This record gives sequence, structure tokens and C-alpha cells, in this order.
Amino acid sequence: RGRRRTAVPRRGSRARGERREAAADHLHILSEQPEKRDQRWKRLFENARARSAAHEAL
Repeated sequence: RGRRRTAVPRRGSRARGERREAAADHLHILSEQPEKRDQRWKRLFENARARSAAHEAL
């Protein structure tokens, strides 16, 4: 009926915590390398712009 609680959280709080730590490390790396961070933002904005343009084309 409900979620069974198992002894080992395979995709549970522990996995999420490790993932969060990895994300924090990545943010730290990006803050150390601004040009890489800017490239990432540029790619995100380009993707968003392309998506909105595709919407207008429909």
C-alpha cells in the first residue's frame, strides 16, 4: 500500500545528499572559472531563444 522502507536507501536521502554535494562542488568549480560559467549560461539562453522561436513558428 505505502512505500516500504528498506534498510539501504538506494535512491534515498543518502544518494540525494551525495548528489547535492557534487552539485555544490560543480558550482564552486564554475565560480573559479567564470568563462566556463558564462559559456554555460550562453548555451542555456540560446536554447531558450531557439525554443521560443520554434513556438512562434508554429
